[in-house]
Amino acid sequence: MTTTGEGIQGEGALEAGGTTPRFEPAGLQHAHRLLGPRVAYLIGSIRLDGTSHLCSATNVTSVGNSPEIVAVALCPEWETAENLRREGEMTINLMDSLYVDQIWIAGSRYSGVEVAPSDDKFIVAGLHKKMSATVRPAAVLEALAVLECRTVRIVEDLSDHTVFFAEVIAACYRSTYFTEEGQLDVVQAHPAMQLSGDRFAHAVPAGSPDTRRCNQIVKDNRSGREGGPAAPESSTVI
Repeated sequence: MTTTGEGIQGEGALEAGGTTPRFEPAGLQHAHRLLGPRVAYLIGSIRLDGTSHLCSATNVTSVGNSPEIVAVALCPEWETAENLRREGEMTINLMDSLYVDQIWIAGSRYSGVEVAPSDDKFIVAGLHKKMSATVRPAAVLEALAVLECRTVRIVEDLSDHTVFFAEVIAACYRSTYFTEEGQLDVVQAHPAMQLSGDRFAHAVPAGSPDTRRCNQIVKDNRSGREGGPAAPESSTVI
């Protein structure tokens, strides 16, 4: 199997002759990896002593637009999880892949980088603090974009991660890399994305869908199925 800018080629693509790609069963302990790659963010929080703290997280997603709600899942024993339970505020920082080392340092509980409990992760990672507009935790000055969030619900009993649902109460971005509508220009900026462990990738441009072409594909496929022979129950596996 090979890949190009236009997508998967070869064994991974459905062949015109009716053959299908080979699927292998995956252990459930690895199922979350099949959702990857996932964007790696830096999460800012407030420590018990009032200073700002950082960790990295990939279990981050938008779950609602009105109001804007995000979900962040963290290991319950991490300091950031403790900070969010106590303070209820965070920053979510989108980082370029140029900062993959800084992401790895901030995620020291996962990565094994030797960061002392007393260390300021901004300092040891070589990052700079940006004052937030509405929450106490600092943002990352080097970030491409920042969400300032306040926790509205915590779910502790679903799995081995604690899920923090938070409302976005302020947001900002670097205009060099975004449109006025908040769309990232992935020609200029490439957010870091974790495949698994220390394997990372980054976002690059892909082809854009064309609605008129898609409408034609739907019509062609529909007409090809109507009145035609039934699809075979099984296909040749290559």
